[in-house]
Amino acid sequence: MKVGVYSIGGKKLKEIELPKPFEAEIKPRLIKRAVVAIESKKFQPKGVKPTAGMETSAEYVGRRRKFRAGIGVGRSRLPRTKPGGGSLGRVRRVPSAVGGRRAHPPKPEKILIKKINKKEKRAALLSCIAATADKKLVKKRGYSLEGVKDLPIVVEGKFEKIKKTKEAKAVLENLGLAPELKEKRRIVVIVSGDVKSCKNLPGVNIATIESLNSSMLAPGTHAGVLTVWSENAIKKLSESYGS
Repeated sequence: MKVGVYSIGGKKLKEIELPKPFEAEIKPRLIKRAVVAIESKKFQPKGVKPTAGMETSAEYVGRRRKFRAGIGVGRSRLPRTKPGGGSLGRVRRVPSAVGGRRAHPPKPEKILIKKINKKEKRAALLSCIAATADKKLVKKRGYSLEGVKDLPIVVEGKFEKIKKTKEAKAVLENLGLAPELKEKRRIVVIVSGDVKSCKNLPGVNIATIESLNSSMLAPGTHAGVLTVWSENAIKKLSESYGS
């Protein structure tokens, strides 16, 4: 599969052969599993105080087979407070009572993190990368792609040397992404090194080959995010995932 390499001015310079990951099979179910596993690491364990609703003097009251018996008479007993004077106070402790404990509260020991093995995680990432070159999937996510000719979009290596945000924005507009930037749609810019020029652009995420994961390329478990690759990043991808 060949794709054009564009200058920072938006002109087509040449064509290059895309590496093997762009030819991987797109597996939506595997992508979903990988994204859920990544996102589950952000969950925070939560629970209630073990003695919540139980810090009261209320207790079960009743006698068996005696005057004013409360046991064995076909009536449920409930823990009540003892206000004094021989009377019974309000019901406490049980889930149905005001201020009582919860029946099944959340427990902090619950396992929240979903697991996925390394081979599946890698296969899911390759599926996400392949989805970035599928025009139908990308359009399905709501991108207009009016001025976009090739997918994925590949820009020359000079792009990584840009330091100012306004210059990076101008390059993206030259590549036909002005409508997406205006609507603040998610765009992932993939580079080979430390590039900060796109970090302050709304809706634009920047990533390296090392930091790339399925969650970035398939937010909400749906693949097909619009990506812009630097030529250096394509070369690095070929070295890392060439086979």
